[in-house]
Amino acid sequence: MAAMLRGQQMILPCDESPEVLEALVQPGRTLCLVSDGADLAVSGNLPHLVFDSDELGVGEDVVGAPLVLDEGYWTRPDAVVLFTSGSTGAPRPQPKSLQQLFLRAQQTATAVLNADLERVVATVPLQHMYGLENGLLLPLVAGLCAVDYRPFYPADIAAVVTSRTLLVSTPDHLRYCVQSNQEFVAGRVLSATAPLSQELAAALEASCSCSLIEIYGSTENGVMATRKTASEAAWTLLQGLGLQREGERCWLVGGGQKQLLSDRIECLNDGRFLLQGRDQDLVKISGKRHSFSALTRLVQSIEGVEDAVVFTENDDYSRLCALVVSSVSVEQVRAGLRRKVDPVFLPRPLLRVERLPRNKVGKLPRSALLAALADARKVLRRGHKEE
Repeated sequence: MAAMLRGQQMILPCDESPEVLEALVQPGRTLCLVSDGADLAVSGNLPHLVFDSDELGVGEDVVGAPLVLDEGYWTRPDAVVLFTSGSTGAPRPQPKSLQQLFLRAQQTATAVLNADLERVVATVPLQHMYGLENGLLLPLVAGLCAVDYRPFYPADIAAVVTSRTLLVSTPDHLRYCVQSNQEFVAGRVLSATAPLSQELAAALEASCSCSLIEIYGSTENGVMATRKTASEAAWTLLQGLGLQREGERCWLVGGGQKQLLSDRIECLNDGRFLLQGRDQDLVKISGKRHSFSALTRLVQSIEGVEDAVVFTENDDYSRLCALVVSSVSVEQVRAGLRRKVDPVFLPRPLLRVERLPRNKVGKLPRSALLAALADARKVLRRGHKEE
């Protein structure tokens, strides 16, 4: 918001690691890192301004007059630069105009809000597309209170949400709430960043006595569609958006723009659609097909498995790997999976770890997965054999 008042470009990195921050420094680009007091390790190449919101004082007017933005700044195509999560490779910059962001926030508000909601609580950081759109911009355009607190543990979430709260969260966070048997009452829950199972959605709705809406979106395209996952599989596009198919490709159209989607889409006669996965999600081994996301869900469904991921460490997909967080042995997990899939899709190796390297929005950057796999192999070689 401070950058908007000054008409400056905002660059929102995918995380605060020194490597990521240093990579933003480029010849001819003048940058200043603004943070809220977090202990960030940055070099002298990047000036650092620590912003303490407490110095403003409670209830103090920061802007005395209504904010009026210059038209050129409002439509500047790179006024805000976000980054993809890196789950399929290196994070890629995604420039956005303020006009794009605020218009999509208005469309989302129409689709997900009801008259009883008064405030928004987000468990995700605001520098990511999902958090920025729904944790900050949505309450701004809808006149709701945005709570300046990001709860982490299920008990923290239960303490801050009420029947008039919109909770913006992720399947990872919501799963922990259900597993911990932490009940709370919310006005509505939004979920995104990873597929949400119908079972988890139904369990969440029962425990928090409210409806859950899943969001389909991406950093490249923003929020695109919604569904009530506990009761439906099909997605409904936001008002003003449409799909245009050209051969095997599908494009999102709206707001004078046309953007290619990376997902395979099945369009239904009633205007809704089904997701059939991403091309990058397909696994082809020995002439047979499966998907990483489906294999991951199968592993996660095995009794005793708390979290899991199936992926590949090479580009030809010839060898599947899996990391699992579980209270049962690797052999038990492997036996459970063998009953569910063709043997060619059994991950080798399948290794147990204490936790998966999820980032703050619950995603698994590929670089972090490969590092975790290497660490798990080192542990195995040191003689800490799996049960």
